[in-house]
Amino acid sequence: TGEYKYQMDNKGRLRLPPSMLRLLGNPDELMIGIGSGEFLNVYTESYMDQLFDRFSNVDVTDYEKQDTIRELFSKMRPLGHDSQGRFQIPVELREEVGLGPNVVILGVVDRMEIWDADKYAQRNLYKSTRRLDVKG
Repeated sequence: TGEYKYQMDNKGRLRLPPSMLRLLGNPDELMIGIGSGEFLNVYTESYMDQLFDRFSNVDVTDYEKQDTIRELFSKMRPLGHDSQGRFQIPVELREEVGLGPNVVILGVVDRMEIWDADKYAQRNLYKSTRRLDVKG
């Protein structure tokens, strides 16, 4: 859980919050992928097992669900790290979600989200404006 502001270096390396790493477990078993097109998700191996189980029985003729599965799993990558504890965010994933050097890392129940800091700020501003509109 929590919200953390971090900087990614010019090689796409990023330190992850130690408190989150303790919760996520073995860093060698982390996977990273696209989350709804705006951010990256970091998953544990056990969560990935749950996803595999959930999607393994989807009928191959259910094209809508097959598209979802394809989008989710085709862009999933192991989240590599170096001896200094920096995690390498794959360039193709950074580019797809527009991840700049300033990021916000969120702990969200059973996964971690990595957002571009500007996009996350815009999203929060939009949500705040909508709440004010609803309240009148």
